[in-house]
Amino acid sequence: MKHVSVFCFGTMILFGMQAAMGGITSIKVLPTKNKTEKLSLGAKCYRGSDCSSDMCSKVDKTYICVCKENKNCAAGKFCSGGVCTDIRPFGASCVENSNCISKMCYEGKCTDNAIGSPCLWNGTCASNFCKKHVCSEKGAIGNSCYDFTSCASGKCYNKLCSDGSVGSSCDTHANCVSKFCKDKVCAAQAVNGASCVEMNSCVSGKCYNKLCSDGVNGSSCDKHLNCASEFCKVNVCTAKGGNGAPCTDRFGCITGRCHQNLCSDGTNGTACDIGGDCKAHSCKNNICVPKVGLGAACTEMGNCISDKCYSGKCSDGALGSSCKIDSNCVSKYCKNNVCILKLTNGVACEVKADCFSDKCYVGKCSDGANGSSCYAHFNCGSGYCKNNVCEQRP
Repeated sequence: MKHVSVFCFGTMILFGMQAAMGGITSIKVLPTKNKTEKLSLGAKCYRGSDCSSDMCSKVDKTYICVCKENKNCAAGKFCSGGVCTDIRPFGASCVENSNCISKMCYEGKCTDNAIGSPCLWNGTCASNFCKKHVCSEKGAIGNSCYDFTSCASGKCYNKLCSDGSVGSSCDTHANCVSKFCKDKVCAAQAVNGASCVEMNSCVSGKCYNKLCSDGVNGSSCDKHLNCASEFCKVNVCTAKGGNGAPCTDRFGCITGRCHQNLCSDGTNGTACDIGGDCKAHSCKNNICVPKVGLGAACTEMGNCISDKCYSGKCSDGALGSSCKIDSNCVSKYCKNNVCILKLTNGVACEVKADCFSDKCYVGKCSDGANGSSCYAHFNCGSGYCKNNVCEQRP
């Protein structure tokens, strides 16, 4: 009888076959590992997929599961040539960082990351600073540097290590705790009254007229808005004046009004230039005064309750009140600066404007009717004037 071994779907079947008949005389099934259960390192295997490491290799004439990568090995070991090997101490030979306890392999030797150890980059040093392939101490304040990783402070300005304190190196104001970088060195900011060249020079953040200022009275200024009082006088912040205080413009006054070089709030008795400067809208001789009634002396319309000032007196345009021209009067007639009525026919007159008829002949108002005064025939409606009286033509 001839036996044949067959591998099928993870099961070994032995077939006994009769040579002459070709029939099966016996079958034996041998159990194997479940195809979903992976073999551990060192176990016998037939193919890579049998192993948890997916690597089956021949070792001393026997196929066993071996490691393929570091993760196949237990903690403290690495995979080398299919064998999990203990990671190596300082000075031991290595081919890559994972071979070393220090996680640093340099030029075939494990290093310890300490100062003086060889390195490739900052992250391979305990100090986190690799300088010319040697783990080095980071620079102290004032030491030379080429980037921020060179310095213990993590700041490298103007090629010097800095912590931003006064006296340390800087490139810009933002590099300094004081927010003031002067000539590449962090400097203390100046107090009010000290000389300055820019805003950052001062604790207050304000530099006006080359002096530090906080805008309080007595501090330096260039314009009104530099001052808390909003009044800059001869480059010094100054308190505003009250009523009657001397001034040159409105900014010098609490009220915001300066008239006749005196602060004013427009109340009676304070300075003014025109009526609009006064609350009563009445300005007389540059002083705010109350409005006055008819006939009272005035210099402008606003002085009067009636808001009419003609020929130096308050007027309402009624008969007997003051006027300058006819339109100032309700009667539409102003004579000798007094509003009067025009005259009727026969009443004595001086000029024709005195008469309703607008005609004054021989000292009397006339309308040209018979019996009214006349100089000539054409003064009369009848066309006939005799002895300065209009008559019916005979």
